[in-house]
Amino acid sequence: MSTPARFVRRALGRLCRLVTRRRRTPQAPASETAHVSQFWAARAAEIGDCPALPGIWTWHPVVRAGMNRRISGRGDMEWLAWVQAAFFPEPVGRALSLGCGGGQLEREAISLGLCCTVEGVDVSEGAVALARQRAADAGLTGITYRVADLNQVELPAGTYDLVMVKQSLHHVSLLEHVLDQVLRSLRPRGWFLVNEFVGPSRFQWTEAQLSIINQLLPLLPERLRRVGGPQGPVRERVDPAPIEQLLAQDPSEAVRSSEILSLVEQRFEVLVRRDFGGTLLNPMLEGIAPNFSPESAEDTAILQLLILTEDLLIERKAIPSDFTLLVTRKPG
Repeated sequence: MSTPARFVRRALGRLCRLVTRRRRTPQAPASETAHVSQFWAARAAEIGDCPALPGIWTWHPVVRAGMNRRISGRGDMEWLAWVQAAFFPEPVGRALSLGCGGGQLEREAISLGLCCTVEGVDVSEGAVALARQRAADAGLTGITYRVADLNQVELPAGTYDLVMVKQSLHHVSLLEHVLDQVLRSLRPRGWFLVNEFVGPSRFQWTEAQLSIINQLLPLLPERLRRVGGPQGPVRERVDPAPIEQLLAQDPSEAVRSSEILSLVEQRFEVLVRRDFGGTLLNPMLEGIAPNFSPESAEDTAILQLLILTEDLLIERKAIPSDFTLLVTRKPG
């Protein structure tokens, strides 16, 4: 073999090895997976059947009504009830819920008549045990659970009529794997519902977000900006979340959230997309949402004004929506 040919062959060999190495996405260490499992077991027990923990922006009834209106057009109609009414006049046979946590989504799906049976999957043994117990306590049948890491889960082919995921995909690092598994597991023209945070990965807020938030925040009364209660420190500004802090609390948090939309759209036929904001409200209200009393006309008016501001900026494409609902189907 001539010297040039030998050089080309060696170069191609190096290139192939490099591509192969890049395709191998590192697996989470066992200790990290265990940490995530324990964290979400505790969180599932803490949340219960509430939509979110007090202090998280979705907790407040005024905020939640705003989210509902963005999705269903009605402040009192939650997203899953709207999906059921709009797309599922009859229950589907078999459903799957990914990242089920404490099982609230599965119980709601069965209670609404969205599906006849549903299987919940979660990495946390503690959360799954809690979900089983809560389904039994509610006297609901047709719900089963198993423990599996969505980064490695293997789903049976052509099995499910419907796959659902609610605020769990943004905790998955191997998004391509789990989405390919969903596609494989669905029956022809099966449904995939995605209710997700699709904003900046690792909560590294954009300059546009932070500029608007930090102009609005000082306009709020100090009593509404106290973090953790009436005696807490006054929030003066919002900055990107310290990554070290995120990793210490939950290494899976928003790991590739900004990539979710494009990866779903590449694989599924999107029938409906309903953006429900959070671009300003999520970073701004984190930890201070309980300060806004639902019984206070002043607090309610301030929240409604913030919601309207966010709506207008998203509508005019000044900022994107960090949270969205997608109703999709398997192509074909």
